[in-house]
Amino acid sequence: MSSAYNRVFAIPNIVECISHSLDFKTITAAARVCRAWHTLWLPIIWHTIDYGQQWQNDFVRALSQHGDLIRIFRCSRDDNIGPLISDPTLNNNDHQCRNLVTLVMPKTTPINQSDQIKLIRQNPGLRDLSLAFRDDPSSDYSDLIHAVGDHGMLRRLAFDDENKTLQVEMLETILQRSSSLRELSFRRIGFFLNHPIGYAYASSSKLLAASKTEEQTASACLSHDVPEQEEKKFLGITSLCMDDVACSQDLILNLASRFPNLEKLSLQLTAELYFSEDFSSRLAQRSPHIKWLNVSKTEDMDDPTIAALIRSFPGLQTLIAGQTGFSEMSLNALIECCPDLEVLDIRETYGLESKSVQRLLQKCRALKSLNAWDTSVNVPKMIMEAYRSQTTAEEDHPVLSPTPSSEIAITGLWACRGLESLTLNFCYDRSSLSDQEQRLIPPASARRYLLEQLSRLTNLRNLSIRTTYYDNCSDDGDDDTIGTMEETNDSEFVIQRIQQDMSLLVIDNLDSIGVLDESVDGDELFNIAYSLSSGLEVLSPLKQLRSLILTGVHHAVGLDEIRWMCDQWPKLNRIEGLYWDEDWDEDRLVLSWLQENRPGLAIEEGDDDEEC
Repeated sequence: MSSAYNRVFAIPNIVECISHSLDFKTITAAARVCRAWHTLWLPIIWHTIDYGQQWQNDFVRALSQHGDLIRIFRCSRDDNIGPLISDPTLNNNDHQCRNLVTLVMPKTTPINQSDQIKLIRQNPGLRDLSLAFRDDPSSDYSDLIHAVGDHGMLRRLAFDDENKTLQVEMLETILQRSSSLRELSFRRIGFFLNHPIGYAYASSSKLLAASKTEEQTASACLSHDVPEQEEKKFLGITSLCMDDVACSQDLILNLASRFPNLEKLSLQLTAELYFSEDFSSRLAQRSPHIKWLNVSKTEDMDDPTIAALIRSFPGLQTLIAGQTGFSEMSLNALIECCPDLEVLDIRETYGLESKSVQRLLQKCRALKSLNAWDTSVNVPKMIMEAYRSQTTAEEDHPVLSPTPSSEIAITGLWACRGLESLTLNFCYDRSSLSDQEQRLIPPASARRYLLEQLSRLTNLRNLSIRTTYYDNCSDDGDDDTIGTMEETNDSEFVIQRIQQDMSLLVIDNLDSIGVLDESVDGDELFNIAYSLSSGLEVLSPLKQLRSLILTGVHHAVGLDEIRWMCDQWPKLNRIEGLYWDEDWDEDRLVLSWLQENRPGLAIEEGDDDEEC
């Protein structure tokens, strides 16, 4: 039996599958168990060398034996890369570092420049290179720049960490010589702020300078009569990253004019960048193919500016706009102009209306990921919008096909059936509802509506939700009437439809909670409590679910619920947001059952204020 056992665990495919569920430290320890495991797992151990104090004697000795296994090498800025260089005087160079795909160089100095050149040239398969130069304007790094430009396989080049000595002429040389480069990245660079290229001075480098000053070209840009620049356009560059860079609007436009095939643009954390009203149209004129845009944490990125960018790029597939002024205007622009939108990240943005979020989910069929952490969506308002949109559709198209009897009829179905990741804060805010609306859409009905919508997202891998109940917070009589008379009139026909179709929202297994009962705790009424008694079975179709992140629902999840989740969601490997107290009998039972039956399922405590 022992011999058969050993033979099974020596089969390469089995050992490789085992490695997928182990962390790095465990793999390192297990590789010493037998020769078969050591042989198969050694490439995993040496595949990636990360930042750190790795240049001890033991590492250097091992490096000479296993350097050929390294694919990713990230140096700290003061590391000595000498041990990575092949010595041509020695015969045995088989294990030197020759197969790198990604390399982050230490800071370049006149002393180590020659070693860096050798390392680049001895790795012909290098795809991703990151450089940083010592802050010494008098240093000559032309040899390194030529080596980078002549590398035939390089796809991505990054300049990081305060490259104050980076000259525009260096970029010109690299781009002129390199035909393989596709991505250009600048991070944490402050020199653009005061460099004349930021203001389009005619005396600056031909690479980034405009042919006229900004004042001279402003009117021409608006009329789309800008003459073609004589400088060479670099058609191979499709990605430009300028994260945490201090620059001006002019620089972005000048770069865009030289990279007309840009598909990906990142301006995350960009400082001192202020936008004119025509910035979006001028950017689209220069780089009309942008599909991926990151403007998160960028100064002066208000709602009108983001909306203008969205309307200028109707082919947008990914928008990352967290911690900006993204609001109602931008969201409506996405719904109207971007049918191919797949990824939307608007975490920590405020001012969105629940009805607009409902329209987004109802109309954006291509959406695969939505992260709107800290955005509160009032579910009754979503239901109101769903009925309003259905009524409008019936008025425009009075002949509708009947709903199949096998499906539960539900109004305002979300069209994004391919959604794989959803992060939202769903709430029931009574303060924004009239008394009639509260009677027609009680918390239990709102919860059922939400559960039914989620149950149809059968491709969900990651579900991160927070559910909140807000009671009326004022005794002032004026607060009983919510909203303006105009808003009330607009909602009358919606309320009438809800009166007719309330049977679609009833929760069969929730006793009498379908009618608002002031004696019952509001949290128990609305929270998606993930308890079997509150309709958890509705979510059984989510067979692809891998990660479930909750907030404030720990009171509802017991052993029966955990067993149900493990049975119905076989791929679930992480639950976060529950609070476990080993002094409670129920929690001890849950943890004991998980250790015995699902040891690989990660249970992590959550923080209400943690950004997802």
